[in-house]
Amino acid sequence: MTRNLNLMAALVAGLALAGCGGGSSSEAPAPSPSPAANEVPAEASASPAAYVTWMGKQAKDDTKEPLAVQGFVPPTSETDEPVALN
Repeated sequence: MTRNLNLMAALVAGLALAGCGGGSSSEAPAPSPSPAANEVPAEASASPAAYVTWMGKQAKDDTKEPLAVQGFVPPTSETDEPVALN
């Protein structure tokens, strides 16, 4: 009988702890970090077309901070035709 009581106590304690796990916080999950304004986003390296599209959206402004391109390698393709960046 003591064994059954110990088992029941362990089961009740386990259920009580399981009920405490998922908070009911109304906070929204943290947004994924976006690249800084002077960094090349990961989407730009997906394909040559994505890179050209991203480059075309950049403002043509000489007063803007330079891009941080350390470690970024523009995507290449052996089959796509070259595209002018204008």
